[in-house]
Amino acid sequence: ALAEGGAIQLQKTSSGTGEQSTFDISSIATNNTLAITEPVTIDLNGQKLTNSTNPETSIVIENKAGNTLTIKDSSTETQNKSVRAEEVPTGGVLALSRLPFDNYGTLNIEGGTFKTTYKGKGAIVWNNPGATLNITGGTFDASYTAIMNEGEATLSGATLKSRSSNQDKEGYSYAIICKGKNARMTIKNGTYQGVQGCVAVNTSAEIIIEDGTFSTVNTPEHNDAWHAVYTSTGGKCTIKGGQFSTPVENTGEQGRCVTTGNEDNKDLLNGILILKGGEFSTKAYDRSYKKVINPAEGYIYQDITDGGIYKYQIVKKNSGD
Repeated sequence: ALAEGGAIQLQKTSSGTGEQSTFDISSIATNNTLAITEPVTIDLNGQKLTNSTNPETSIVIENKAGNTLTIKDSSTETQNKSVRAEEVPTGGVLALSRLPFDNYGTLNIEGGTFKTTYKGKGAIVWNNPGATLNITGGTFDASYTAIMNEGEATLSGATLKSRSSNQDKEGYSYAIICKGKNARMTIKNGTYQGVQGCVAVNTSAEIIIEDGTFSTVNTPEHNDAWHAVYTSTGGKCTIKGGQFSTPVENTGEQGRCVTTGNEDNKDLLNGILILKGGEFSTKAYDRSYKKVINPAEGYIYQDITDGGIYKYQIVKKNSGD
């Protein structure tokens, strides 16, 4: 059984379509939860692991405190297999409705495609206080939040997006949210995209961005994309590198790619942005005080004039300037 530990590799069955078989994990779950209590490695191996489309009965894989769960995909094939009527470019797939991973221990994700379909709430990974999340690969396609971090997290090499928009009647969210006074995240590289927003840091959490591509995109016929990075309520983001953009057709505050604010509530704290590198489609902006945010001491904005989407870069100031 999964909960008893070991290494599990999914294998294609004779009833599988093409090169991919589908496995329903509900038969080994209890009360809609698959509890992992011993070290387990799950190799998707190009197959699909899924279950009910109903968000109220969708299985949650709960990694218990003190335990290590590793997810990988040893398949080297690139397939376009239908998962809930949407195409995903990968081999192994884990597709659950609302909350695939509820992590209280150490969760290592090395590969695979991870997809949610319910728009109202949830996350692909909920990394709880005291838990550790390491993502070194994989494709994340979220209908709401992709990563909710309240613990320690390191992201490198992932391709991640959220399809959540303020046009969704069920609610909307950022692709990555880091929240809580003990929450810390380091993003080393990868490609990250949202609609409502890409990265949000709040309630005294902290993110360090070393590199990567961060963007928001509009949905068809709507200008609904907001910020690539937004800090608020004491949340802190230090940007050392990377590329940040919002759609050029979005104007005003909405079109600012990197921002801070107070959730539009004057009784709440502003966020914190420390800028030490990166390329940006707009200058960073403080939504509370309605002004451009200057780079950290010793750094300056420098124009980018190649005609591309990125208009400014932050570089070290020359001693003679």
